[in-house]
Amino acid sequence: MKTRLILLTTLLAVATAVVGQNRYLDNIKKAEAGDAEAQFEVGKAYDLGEGVEKDLAQAAVWYKKSASQGNMKAQNNLGLAYKNGEGVEKDLNEAMKWLKKSAEQGKKHGMFTYYLLKKLQETKGDVTLGDLGDYLTREVRRESFDENSKLQTPTVIPSQALAGSWQQMKLK
Repeated sequence: MKTRLILLTTLLAVATAVVGQNRYLDNIKKAEAGDAEAQFEVGKAYDLGEGVEKDLAQAAVWYKKSASQGNMKAQNNLGLAYKNGEGVEKDLNEAMKWLKKSAEQGKKHGMFTYYLLKKLQETKGDVTLGDLGDYLTREVRRESFDENSKLQTPTVIPSQALAGSWQQMKLK
């Protein structure tokens, strides 16, 4: 029984790898021809190591090609790559640029991340969590309504242990 389970697990892993590789091969042809969605999918394949060896630098290259054509998901992922220095040199200005483009198209957490980075950059991290939470709630609510005609309101839900003290805590 144990041998069958190991064999089944191995076959499933091989099948998943083959499917990932076939998806990559289908997408790379379209991506090289300039298809923005396929470029995003190739970037994601490199990002996650699906069908190809994981390569964050290649992921960023493909995300940038797609993002430059207006692909919202690629703009978000490229912004996060710049924010974290994954596959590209860490650059908060570039991160904010791409996250804002994504947020303007309706990527909800892109807008949140943009304003979070903006406040941290403005204050150099010298901000209380209460002030940061108030700023994010205000700006995301305002901008989401202006951009998407939808109201989004981020909410802070602290643990019981921090319920009375989190607002005065500082990041720096």
